[in-house]
Amino acid sequence: AASDTPLAIVLTRLRTDPLDRWRGDPERALIRSFTLGAPQELAVDTTGRLDRRASDAVLADLFAVRTATSSEHLDGDPAAGGWAAVDGDPATAWLTPFGVGAGPTLTVPTDGRLGELELEVARGDHVAAVTEVELSRGAAHETVAIDPAATDGTTRIDPAALADEDGPLTVTITGTDGATTVDRRYGEVTLLPSGIAELTGPGLAADPLPARLDTGCRDDLLSVDGDALPLRFRGTTAAAFAGDPLDVTRCGPDAGERLTLDAGTHEVAGTPGATAGLDVDRVVLTNEAAEAALAAPAPEAPDVTVEGGRAHQTVTVGPCPEGCWLDQGVGWNRGWSATVDGRSLGEPELVSGGMNGWFLAPSDEATTVDLRWRPQRWTWTALALSLAAVVACVVLVVADRRRRPAAEGALTDEDRPALAGPWARD
Repeated sequence: AASDTPLAIVLTRLRTDPLDRWRGDPERALIRSFTLGAPQELAVDTTGRLDRRASDAVLADLFAVRTATSSEHLDGDPAAGGWAAVDGDPATAWLTPFGVGAGPTLTVPTDGRLGELELEVARGDHVAAVTEVELSRGAAHETVAIDPAATDGTTRIDPAALADEDGPLTVTITGTDGATTVDRRYGEVTLLPSGIAELTGPGLAADPLPARLDTGCRDDLLSVDGDALPLRFRGTTAAAFAGDPLDVTRCGPDAGERLTLDAGTHEVAGTPGATAGLDVDRVVLTNEAAEAALAAPAPEAPDVTVEGGRAHQTVTVGPCPEGCWLDQGVGWNRGWSATVDGRSLGEPELVSGGMNGWFLAPSDEATTVDLRWRPQRWTWTALALSLAAVVACVVLVVADRRRRPAAEGALTDEDRPALAGPWARD
């Protein structure tokens, strides 16, 4: 495409639903290369989200907050991270993943001497109740039994053995009631998540997450040909945790300038969300001609009628004074052919993200396009030959049975040699 030709390049990271614990993203980061046939000045539009499978430590650093963090939380649900155990809301909870049981830890920052702690475990039909935890701080350890059936669900803990130690408080889940569910995908019996709804007490110094996320200007999230393209991510924490797109804008000294690229191959590369806490999910590059074309009112689509079946279709397209693209809506494959009045339109082009397409020349009259799946004739030929072979086999079998005479000179019963031995018969 020449510099004055409308050009838009859309790059999208392949990803899955982070709450689907059976799958992972096909691409940990967006990395794409493309080749330009002429120099271009391109505007950059970016879509980004919070990486909902990033660790608590990465997300706490992203929010720049000193808070409780867990070794692991429910897959794809950052709202169930360690901070949910210190946010003052019993309706939220730090929850472990399915199938884990004992072992996950909650680390809470502290300031000074610890006083009496109150620990409320997560309860409900969807969780396994915690029955035992181990508290550790510095070199001291203390094991505490939990009664999940307590009236208020709260266990009061005297951390005398830990009070004067230094460092954060670590709470390790060492026992649960073993509640299970049947895995809806594989039908296996799986341990339910367990967790802690609230942990409070003197000496704990965990802050809640802020209501909004603002990363400031960061140059470690996206690059073009190895040069950083600084970005700023903003949005509410609730929207970020829900997986909604954040407000992403370019920043830095070149924020208002177009990206100038020479003819040749270029690479766009994002940073894995597992390390950055943020994912660049889409980058759209457009030149001025494309922006002008997009701003212009779209031409009215012509009327289209389709007749035929899976292997042969006749498509009538209304007048296209400026020419138009015929999108067949069938996955791109060179096996399809398109003709107009017996004249081939050539091989199908890749349009609409993966469909067969052909350009129709400008016309003030309706155009009839004949679409055919060419390999189908070989299929019909092979089926016909197979059917003919089966019929021929049946005819040969029937004819052979009808004309089978007694062979001349065949041995009679009298001519057959007599059998000797215990197996002989009269």
